[in-house]
Amino acid sequence: MDLVKFTRCHLSLRGYSTWDVEVVPTLTPFGRAAGTTFADRKIYFSEHVMAYLDEFEQKDTALHEIAHVIAGLTAGHGDIWRNVFLQLGGSGQVNWNPSPEWLAYRFRMLLGSPQTTEETR
Repeated sequence: MDLVKFTRCHLSLRGYSTWDVEVVPTLTPFGRAAGTTFADRKIYFSEHVMAYLDEFEQKDTALHEIAHVIAGLTAGHGDIWRNVFLQLGGSGQVNWNPSPEWLAYRFRMLLGSPQTTEETR
């Protein structure tokens, strides 16, 4: 799945075509798997984290961030944001249940080794 294309398409369909989407090599500028900045109108995804998610989890993460854009800066993870997320077809969850691969990745990140080579998987 092309996560950037999926996200841009959903943003555009909802009137947010001026927003940009960027995949960054490690964690996002927020130290997370994904994040949204209103100042520069951008959604970020971590390339390393997304590599460990299946297609459903990637789409749910994208819809999660798109819901932030639509719900607005002050919505946080409150009811307005959650309702938008559900209307978009997302799970409505703030976090997902991590897979064993995600837990291994997180452990490596805490140790300062974010490589995703076959040796570290």
